[in-house]
Amino acid sequence: MIRRALGLMAFGCGLVVVAACGDDTPAEKYPTADSFCAAKAAEECKAVGASCAVPDDKCKATRAGACNAAAGAATGQGRSYRPENAESCIAKTTIVYADRVIDAVKEEAFAEACERVFMGTKKKNEACSNAYDCEGTLVCDLDKKLCAVKAEKKADEPCNNPGDICGKGLYCQSRGAVKFCTPKNKVGETCSETDAPCEETLRCNTTSCVAKTGVGEGCDANSECVSGFCDADKKCRARSYASENGTCKDFGGA
Repeated sequence: MIRRALGLMAFGCGLVVVAACGDDTPAEKYPTADSFCAAKAAEECKAVGASCAVPDDKCKATRAGACNAAAGAATGQGRSYRPENAESCIAKTTIVYADRVIDAVKEEAFAEACERVFMGTKKKNEACSNAYDCEGTLVCDLDKKLCAVKAEKKADEPCNNPGDICGKGLYCQSRGAVKFCTPKNKVGETCSETDAPCEETLRCNTTSCVAKTGVGEGCDANSECVSGFCDADKKCRARSYASENGTCKDFGGA
């Protein structure tokens, strides 16, 4: 999740939207991916640059560089810049950086908005391999490899069709030839990361569901920590700055 978060903070590379002569449609605030990237970098550095003691120009250049790399990855997947989605990402960037420690709910909204700045063009029922290969609000059902309309299902409802997504605390379990949304496993219940996952607040220790590790306690992977971040010293700690390693390095610092 953390690696994913870093990539979501860094888009930019240049497609230009040209308005037709006489078109009364309001101009996009960020008409090119470069202008979007510059604005996003500015928001990030406004929140973090001073606390990291990084000069503003250096911070912006660092974030813009990361932006270009992420944009290249997105366009390499066949996705293109959508200026109409850029402003939502900038707004969510401001919100997610407002708190020094990352809020998971805000981060999820931020991630969704910023991924949709670069979107695919595949239509309903066309094959897909990336979560954002599909056009508009369609989702890529990664199990079935098809673009589909998202349909959130409740416990014991079938989840066989493309786009069927089980709600929080549930997973899609096979019951004979049909799949149904089933509650995830609780503390002490046997588990498997792929076939029998634990509730979101728990982790599977290869045999059973156990509580996630608290801040300051030992860890080997991000998934083991309540905070979602296991640092280089193998300790769980709060994630900050929405960066991969929680330091100022991602913003041009030491």
